[in-house]
Amino acid sequence: MCLIPYTQSSDNVQNEEKYSTDTITIVTGDWKPYIGSDLPNYGPVAVEVTKTFKKAGYKVEYIWVPWARAFKMIEHHDVDASATWRKTDERAKTVLFADTPIMPDSYDFYLYYKKGKEVQWKEIKELAKYSFVGIYAHDYSKIENTGINISRVNSEKQALLSVYHSGYDIFVSNPKPVEIVLENDLADIKDEIERSNKPVNQTEGFLIFPKNEKGELLKKIYEKYRNMEE
Repeated sequence: MCLIPYTQSSDNVQNEEKYSTDTITIVTGDWKPYIGSDLPNYGPVAVEVTKTFKKAGYKVEYIWVPWARAFKMIEHHDVDASATWRKTDERAKTVLFADTPIMPDSYDFYLYYKKGKEVQWKEIKELAKYSFVGIYAHDYSKIENTGINISRVNSEKQALLSVYHSGYDIFVSNPKPVEIVLENDLADIKDEIERSNKPVNQTEGFLIFPKNEKGELLKKIYEKYRNMEE
């Protein structure tokens, strides 16, 4: 666990229902440059989440695990919250989503494929002839709802290598994490990977909570202080 310390002010939580602990535990995974265990202050997503709970008078701890496990931990009520997740009807069946996105900007998802491959499309359904790979933590319902199947791997690096070695035709992801992986881990193949000139999907990232009484209380606290001046 990684602890972000600060001086707690009990004045913020007077006259309102108090959560049962002074520390909020957030489970998450690495998704640089948005959030990561070795980023300054764990990245901009963590900064926003920590700042919000700090205003409410709480400390924040971060637990770093694979994304699929993080979601399961929320479903099983093992931790207080998790960031950052795209809101879908399927996910909302088992977890509680915040109403306000963590970041003001949306996450655009593009198609990545091996240089020289012709990938032309106007509508998503026209991509059905290609094989797809994606990340476990990402939601691809907009694509999969057209009948396209997307295989999952654990990381951008694995997905990009699958595309490069022709295991799959297309990888769908946000550009910023992909650019970091290509620059730092896959520099020898970065010139062999191309990106579509338009996004296939745009989405926002939300904090999620367990779907129980404590989760409802945490969501209420989070929303109250989300846009409150410090």
